[in-house]
Amino acid sequence: MKESLIISGILLIAAGMIFTVLTLGFGAICTGPMILIGIILLIVGLIFPVEVKTIQPTISPPTRFCTNCGRSIPFDAKICPYCGKKF
Repeated sequence: MKESLIISGILLIAAGMIFTVLTLGFGAICTGPMILIGIILLIVGLIFPVEVKTIQPTISPPTRFCTNCGRSIPFDAKICPYCGKKF
């Protein structure tokens, strides 16, 4: 998002300046707001930081399933905590 604001600002400023030159200054009434909006977008894009969120993968402890009741149990369990089956 930040990059798009900066690029939009630069493009509006450049387009406004080119149009002003091509119309020999008579288009300044139309291009003045365009250049001003371009400057505002450029400043906003440069000043406000963009917060990037990274997703951390969750590492779950290894599990296995009880052959008797089918529930998930800790990998190193000697007895199923749900049905009491011994492994």
